[in-house]
Amino acid sequence: MKKLLLIATALVSFSAFAQRNIDWATTAIIKPDSMRTTSTGTTIQLSFEMKNLGPDTVKPGDTILWQFSTTNTNPRIYYPGQNSLSIIIPSRSYAPMDTMLVNTSLSTTVGVSQSFNVTIQVLSLVLNTGSITPEPTANTLNNSKTKSVVWYNQQGWNVGLSEEISKAITSVYPNPVSDKLYFETTYEKAKNITVVDLAGKVVANINTAEMNTELDVTSFAKGLYFYEIKTEEGATIKSGKFNVQ
Repeated sequence: MKKLLLIATALVSFSAFAQRNIDWATTAIIKPDSMRTTSTGTTIQLSFEMKNLGPDTVKPGDTILWQFSTTNTNPRIYYPGQNSLSIIIPSRSYAPMDTMLVNTSLSTTVGVSQSFNVTIQVLSLVLNTGSITPEPTANTLNNSKTKSVVWYNQQGWNVGLSEEISKAITSVYPNPVSDKLYFETTYEKAKNITVVDLAGKVVANINTAEMNTELDVTSFAKGLYFYEIKTEEGATIKSGKFNVQ
């Protein structure tokens, strides 16, 4: 009889625990403010906040699930995977209005060749102990949070910069040259012009925002030289060579 009473008590306790009303929300994405492609992919410093908005407490032993993703890109990023979620087992209780902050570094082999605006999303859920139903409450609209950031390519170009460069018309003349070399481009923003000789020595370095720039080469030794015109972000607008005679 005593054994049956213990079993009945345990079942009542379990049932009451499983029926808690928890409204778990992803309330803020603090980081990243931007993402940057590297030679190996993209590393993301992620920081986000979750909060218990419901009337009942999240307890140690419950399961908190979360996923990071991009929502408007091709290719897309999912962490830890498209059909998987990261797991947090809380070591303490989270009473109503308590917050949990997650700071982590995500690494993916996905990268982009052009910079653009991207929407990132963090989804989080709670599983009650003893229940396979996420967050048994009517309000699940606040489980996800989105944020718009810039996803930079490996060169760190600004959004739309590659399109600006591709549309720019740039001319360097005359070639060969004996007195004045002219650099003309329709690219209107700040740029850097570097000229090096065959030994790789920099013989001219010009920072300008002008669309037309001239270089006096009368003091240059005769021979072959190389030039490169770059944006202030370091993207190459045009490169080539010319002869001084």
